[in-house]
Amino acid sequence: MGAHRMINTIFKILLNLLLFMMGGVAIMNVFMNNCTTGETYYQLLMAILCIATIFCKKYRYIGLSIILALMFIAYLVTKP
Repeated sequence: MGAHRMINTIFKILLNLLLFMMGGVAIMNVFMNNCTTGETYYQLLMAILCIATIFCKKYRYIGLSIILALMFIAYLVTKP
């Protein structure tokens, strides 16, 4: 059981790092770019979801599903 717990801990740390980086980049994009209102709301929503997913352990996978859905919708909308 020790190896399973260690691998699970490593995955949790990597997931939290990725979410923190995504949230940080989204917040930086709000302040650094000249975005439209919709893009600003999208970036803020992504940042809030990333940070909330880090701290809310119970609904982590629901938050991740919403983040992935938002990223897919943003890809479809911005596709040339």
